[in-house]
Amino acid sequence: MNKIETNLNADIIPSVSGGGIRLDITLNYFLENTHHQFFKMGNFDKSLVLNNEWLIIEYNVLDVYGVAQTTYSATWNGNEDVFIKFNCKDNATLEFMLLQGNYQGKLLGKWGIGATLKELSQEYDIEFYAAAHYLKEKNFDKDEVIPVEIHTDYLVSFERQSNQTVRAMCLYK
Repeated sequence: MNKIETNLNADIIPSVSGGGIRLDITLNYFLENTHHQFFKMGNFDKSLVLNNEWLIIEYNVLDVYGVAQTTYSATWNGNEDVFIKFNCKDNATLEFMLLQGNYQGKLLGKWGIGATLKELSQEYDIEFYAAAHYLKEKNFDKDEVIPVEIHTDYLVSFERQSNQTVRAMCLYK
């Protein structure tokens, strides 16, 4: 077993990893291979989280059908630079990872938090849907996007405001 080493400088690789953490891990693997504190929702003190430690919170929620579900989220050092959420089904696999704030890694080795959509548009077409931006290969006929949501300082399309700054990137499989 390899211990998970969180790295705020690790490259962002869509469908694969961010922060040095693979997107195909389960909650059990994560718990066995990280330094962390585990709390139930409403029963934690963020100030107790140490440096280089994960804060993991268990949530008991109702789904849209009123069925009780348990989900888990984790933040690195108790802040929001790296936020991950595990789903409540499928052996509690990692559902998504949000990279923001002081995260220094680069998407595809080139663009990080603070880059502009104008920079990304030099190599990719940019689609806007549901308050997020998505990258598509230029001049590619299919509707496939690179599996990373890009969140900016505006909630409008690139065409409407081209000089938007990247504030966060959300990775998923």
